[in-house]
Amino acid sequence: MSYYEKAEILFEQGNYAKAIDFYKLELERDPDDNYSKTSIGSCYYNLGEYDLSLEILTDVISNDPHHWYSNYLIVFAFIALDKLDYALNFAEITLDLDPENELAFYALATVEYHKDNNLTALKLCNNGLGINPENNAIKELKSKILISSGEHYKASKITDQLLESDPNNGDTHALKGAIELNNENYKEAKNHLLTALSLNPNDQYSKDNLVEVLKANSFLYKHFMKRAFNKYTLDLKFSFGTILYLIFAIKLLPILIGITLAFLLINWYLSVWYEVAMMVRKGYKHLLNESKKMRAKIFFFSNCVLLTCLTLAISYEQDWLWLLFVLIFTTLVFFISYSEAEKKSGQKTCIIFLGAVLILTISPIISGGIDELLSSIIIAVVGIGLYGITFSLNGVK
Repeated sequence: MSYYEKAEILFEQGNYAKAIDFYKLELERDPDDNYSKTSIGSCYYNLGEYDLSLEILTDVISNDPHHWYSNYLIVFAFIALDKLDYALNFAEITLDLDPENELAFYALATVEYHKDNNLTALKLCNNGLGINPENNAIKELKSKILISSGEHYKASKITDQLLESDPNNGDTHALKGAIELNNENYKEAKNHLLTALSLNPNDQYSKDNLVEVLKANSFLYKHFMKRAFNKYTLDLKFSFGTILYLIFAIKLLPILIGITLAFLLINWYLSVWYEVAMMVRKGYKHLLNESKKMRAKIFFFSNCVLLTCLTLAISYEQDWLWLLFVLIFTTLVFFISYSEAEKKSGQKTCIIFLGAVLILTISPIISGGIDELLSSIIIAVVGIGLYGITFSLNGVK
């Protein structure tokens, strides 16, 4: 048995680190073997070493620009590194190299999905399925796109068909779990997600959704927090009664806005505290990804500082401590929103808005001294309220 054959067996077993060693031994015998190089790149990708994967795969296409599989793998390495424009370029190359290969459409559809172009991604999936209707990877991607688009019934039909043909497919169980989560069938969602994790223990998609299932099953979330994190729509049939309701609402508008802001802000904080609790609970920490673990740690530390400032401000009646409390609290709120912003554009908006609110908050102090503290607090509260209500009403958890 050759080194390459041994490496292929190890690759199929998921022992990627060991497979790399045998692929390298094969390369010592034949330094120009692009198959072994591409396989090493694939191993590094599966190990999460995306930069090393790109280095190997780029070397392959520098010698053979038409090497289809290397171009194909580069697409997913760039997606993992969140370099979607580069990924799109290579996805288009794979399609140009082999327009009859359904996987070329799959690669391009995956990029468009990550760019939030769901309609385009769905069309590309259908093109790929037109070439090979039995490609399960494309079906799974199509299901994920439909979930993202809110078309859970259509997505459920696809996942049901996939599970019928392959009951032990972890990716399909993960998708089914996400569908049941959106349908608020939390018991079914939990069963599918646990099955998915038993098959793919490192699947972060399943872990993230399982965290949401656990939140949804908590008494606090189910009876109090859940209402703060739904997307709201306004569907009014105007009648005399409706007009009276509106007049009554307008009269009480300042009070309603105040109650709504307080309600959303409290729930926003509690949702992150839930993640802090998961950090210290046995058996739950591994469900949080690295960014959520970091957010939970910073959030806990910042709240300790915040509580200290509040205690000192009350005890010693020092205005500058109250200002420090307001500034930390304001920054903390925007830190949460920054962590929750999925797109870079959303994070940039958050930073700009934070900078503006902090400048406006300290401006009265700079111009009028510490006596203008109340003005600073009002500005901070209004800024936090505007941003917090925007995130909460858009379904941010």
